Amino acid sequence: MSKKSFTQKEYVLSISFANYLKGISGMAKVLMEHQKMFNNKNVGYVNLFVVKKYLFQEKITAFCYYGLVINGEYSGIYSIEQIINLIKSWDDQGKNLIDIHLHHLLYVKLKQIDKLLSHIRAVPIKLYLHDYYTVCWNYTLLKNGESYCGPQKMCPSKCNDCRFYDRSKPRVDQIQDLLVKYKKRILVVSPSEATKNIWLESYPEFRGQTIVIKHQKEIGKYRENLKPLSSCKKISIAFLGMPAEHKGWKQWEMMVENYKEDYRFVVFNSSDEEYQNMEKVKIQYSPGNLSAMTKSLRDNDIQVALLWAKWPETYSYTFYESLSANLYIITNRVSGNITNQVEGRRCGIILEDVNELYQLLGDKEVLRERINDFRIKCDGGAYYLKENDEIVEYSLKKMNRNTMVSGCINLKLHDFVATKLLNILYHLGKIPG
Repeated sequence: MSKKSFTQKEYVLSISFANYLKGISGMAKVLMEHQKMFNNKNVGYVNLFVVKKYLFQEKITAFCYYGLVINGEYSGIYSIEQIINLIKSWDDQGKNLIDIHLHHLLYVKLKQIDKLLSHIRAVPIKLYLHDYYTVCWNYTLLKNGESYCGPQKMCPSKCNDCRFYDRSKPRVDQIQDLLVKYKKRILVVSPSEATKNIWLESYPEFRGQTIVIKHQKEIGKYRENLKPLSSCKKISIAFLGMPAEHKGWKQWEMMVENYKEDYRFVVFNSSDEEYQNMEKVKIQYSPGNLSAMTKSLRDNDIQVALLWAKWPETYSYTFYESLSANLYIITNRVSGNITNQVEGRRCGIILEDVNELYQLLGDKEVLRERINDFRIKCDGGAYYLKENDEIVEYSLKKMNRNTMVSGCINLKLHDFVATKLLNILYHLGKIPG
């Protein structure tokens, strides 16, 4: 079989800004899960990821092409016109495109996505909310990269004094135009109520077309790691994920420096880095090992997770993984779905600021009492987290068998030359994607 083909009669087309086979982000994990779930239902999974080059601090796009992944196998780099023609050839073979999933619009040329969607008519579109990029270029909604600016829609009175505003305004206007143009075909998929409510502040016209589908299902109960801590046991606190500012890494480092003698601090992520005054546990996700974080938390005698996101997390895999290891969660008021879940499940504490965090850590016995009280009352987190196949069932149920695909005749000679060169450079690891 050709590397650019697949055996299934139905398939899904997804679009993201990076190759999920190489990714370490939550979005990459979602795409891995989606590929697995759709393939298990005998539905093909085709992904386009952006291969691009920007100039002058990302003000000018030198080129924008698309890497192609089919059922988890990398298949090369192509122009959007070549992709359209490929989809047309699949249509001629009787293959039915049942869904288009817009996972992220970062880096993509919106005119190219418009061209793709206009050539593929009558196919439902799912817009996924992995973050808030469709609301602001700074997808974490941190004003000047520092603090959460609130859920209100972008406007001069709110955003004039933010360094992201001049870049965000034209980009968001273009995104809004694209979404409005295809509004009748779009269903917005949010991983949490918190994210849905924030996003609808900017897109109220989609209120009737926005649903919540969590990334995972919680199966069974995990009853371990619930014994009360003795007074002589040093409390172990974990940071989950890469050391990013918006994840609270700066606050974590300061906390470790101040309390390194009082607590055991452990970092769980996929890097090879080691960190001063902290233990390190390396995590490696793969399509067959999506529960790596949960297992590592259970195996390494951890009692507390600091999930100090400075922005409203849309889902937070790390929250559910921590909960599945029966960890006590420390978070703050602006952490989005983490805040909502901790409040609703009473599985931790929500603090207002870093001063309250230091006050909590300053008295080990008070923290120990809180952990033990949680453990006594807790009936156990999920025994395991299973990928949520609700989107697969939804797509198959709403499947449109009247897909219309038109080919793209305006192929450019330089695109054939460029894609051949890019394929070589990508194979050599000289360009990102």
